[in-house]
Amino acid sequence: MMLNTMAMFPTFVICHRIDLRAYAKARGLEIVQEYIDYASGSKNDRENYLRLFDDVRKRRTDCVFICKVDKFARSIKELITAL
Repeated sequence: MMLNTMAMFPTFVICHRIDLRAYAKARGLEIVQEYIDYASGSKNDRENYLRLFDDVRKRRTDCVFICKVDKFARSIKELITAL
């Protein structure tokens, strides 16, 4: 985990993490890494956003779960590029 305390997380991040962890657990999937950015989703130079794509390119994961697409990419062009 990147942060020391849950109090540092905005409420929506806590809810998304709970939902995604439950989704993975129900399907017998192992979560190997969580990537959380606090920078604006309108920027594609976010530290953990870039780290996620680096790990995907290096095949360190088989799939990526995203709770809210609008928090991941702010434009259709950026979403298509990411996919």
